[in-house]
Amino acid sequence: MQALRIVLLLWFAFSVANAVIGHFTLVVWLYSHGVKVRFSRTYSAGYVLNRYRYLCELQGKSVKPVEIYIILSVVSVILSSPFGILLTQGTTGHH
Repeated sequence: MQALRIVLLLWFAFSVANAVIGHFTLVVWLYSHGVKVRFSRTYSAGYVLNRYRYLCELQGKSVKPVEIYIILSVVSVILSSPFGILLTQGTTGHH
């Protein structure tokens, strides 16, 4: 049972880290490729994806690989969140 708990917590932690780091990397990558990015709106995955779509349209490239990555990242966070929340509940030392 302990091993399952560790696996589920790692899934949650890596899902969140993957989504945050992936999002940040895409924002930096867009900026470095000359795409105008309003940093006050970069918290929104939809905004960042639209800016990436804009660049893809200019370059004639497909947006699909990054779209799929973002969707799978968000789905992973959504699916792992209940486990992460339930398994960390009560582990803060406050009862």
